[in-house]
Amino acid sequence: AWTPLFSSSQEHVKFQAGGVRSNLWPGAYAVAKGKQYANVYVGWGNKNAKFVPLPPPPVAKEFDLAFVETTELPPKPVPPPPE
Repeated sequence: AWTPLFSSSQEHVKFQAGGVRSNLWPGAYAVAKGKQYANVYVGWGNKNAKFVPLPPPPVAKEFDLAFVETTELPPKPVPPPPE
């Protein structure tokens, strides 16, 4: 399957070139003007396929609150009784 391409959307252009773009191989183009033509492919050699992303990783366990740092100060030590 190919999608047509035109060098201009204006019909009155004197030297208009036409071309096609491949829907199966992204990056494959064929262009023609009169009796001259050119084919080019720029890509990684991968067919156009439905994109299926990898599933996300499993949800992590809840963090143990015993290891959480706190901003509270520890209690002050009780001074020894006077003698």
